[in-house]
This record gives sequence, structure tokens and C-alpha cells, in this order.
Amino acid sequence: MQIPEPATLLLLGFGLIGLAGAENLKNRDKTVYG
Repeated sequence: MQIPEPATLLLLGFGLIGLAGAENLKNRDKTVYG
């Protein structure tokens, strides 16, 4: 198994944050627009 580079870990982290942010936006839209 290869050890992931810091850059790869950063990209993975940003991807997870992006997914979480998208879910947050969807939920917020639901509460705002009913």
C-alpha cells in the first residue's frame, strides 16, 4: 500500500468539506423555502 501524499490528503479533505457544504446548502434551502 502506498502512503498518500499531503496534496492528495488535502484534496480529499476539500472534497469532503465540499460535500458537507453542499448538503448544508440543500438543507438550508429547504428550511428557507419550506
